[in-house]
Amino acid sequence: MLEITTATAKYADIPQMKKLWKTVIPSESDIYLQLYFQHRFEPTESYLLRVNGRLISMQMAMRVTMMTEQGELNGRYIYAAMTHPGYQRRGYFKMLDAFMVQQIRRQGESFTCLMAGNNEVIACGRRLGYQPAFGRWMQFIPINRNAPMPQIVPLPFWKFCQMRSFFFERIRSERNVVCHPGLELRYIYDEFLLTGGRICSFVENGVERYAAYRTMDRQKTLVLMETDGDPFMTAQILMQVAGMKRAVVYTPTEQDGGIYRIYGLGRMLDGGLFSKRGCYMSMMLD
Repeated sequence: MLEITTATAKYADIPQMKKLWKTVIPSESDIYLQLYFQHRFEPTESYLLRVNGRLISMQMAMRVTMMTEQGELNGRYIYAAMTHPGYQRRGYFKMLDAFMVQQIRRQGESFTCLMAGNNEVIACGRRLGYQPAFGRWMQFIPINRNAPMPQIVPLPFWKFCQMRSFFFERIRSERNVVCHPGLELRYIYDEFLLTGGRICSFVENGVERYAAYRTMDRQKTLVLMETDGDPFMTAQILMQVAGMKRAVVYTPTEQDGGIYRIYGLGRMLDGGLFSKRGCYMSMMLD
C-alpha cells in the first residue's frame, strides 16, 4: 500500500532535494545549487511530497508582490517545481500543488505565477489552473558605433532598489507588475551578479538611469533584461561597453517594431482572472 505524505521542508531534507533536483535536471550547476541552498533556501516556502518515505516531488514558492491600480497583492513565484521521472503522470504533483495552495491561502496570498519555459510546462500549468498572463516586447537590434558613450557605473543594491521602485510606479499605469519585495530582492540581486549578469547606472539626458543585462559572448549578443531609460539607446551604449555586435531588447511596454511574447503563467487563487491589460514580471524573475 502506498503511503503519500506532503509537508513543508526542513534543513535535513537538503541532501534529498539536491539529489531530486539533479535527477530531474542533470545539467543544473553544482555551483548554483550550493548558492541556492546556502543563501536562499527557506524551508517554510518549500513543499515536498513523499511516496513511502521517498522524496519524489517538490516545488518552491518565493514571495512576490503584484502592484496594481487597486493596490498591492501578495503572491508566490513558483520555481524548482519537479517530479522524479519514474513517478510522473500519476497525479503526485497535482496533490503537492493542492497542499501548497492550501497553505499559502491561509497566509493571505492571492496568486501564483511561474515562467513558461516550454510547452510541457505550459500544458502542466493549464491543468493546474494557470493561464498565460505575463508578456513583454522583444526586439533585435544591430550595433550603432556612433551612439553616445556615457560613463557606466556598477549600481549598488540600495540604489538599485530605489531606482527600480520609481520605474515600476511609472509602468504600473499601463500594466500590473510582479516584483520581489525587500529581502527577496537582495538574494536575486546577488544571484544575478554571481551568474554573470550586470546591473549598472548611467546618465541619459541629465537623468540617472539603471540597466540590467547579460551577454552571450559566443554569439556576440547582449540581452537587455530591463532598463528605466530609453531601451534602444541603452542597448547601444551597453553593446559598445561589452564588445557585443547585436542586442535582444526586452521591454514591459509596447515598442514600435517589437514582437509581443508571452513568457509567464499566472493563477488567481480565488478563481478570478489576471488583468486584461496584461502583466509584467520584473527581469529578476527570468
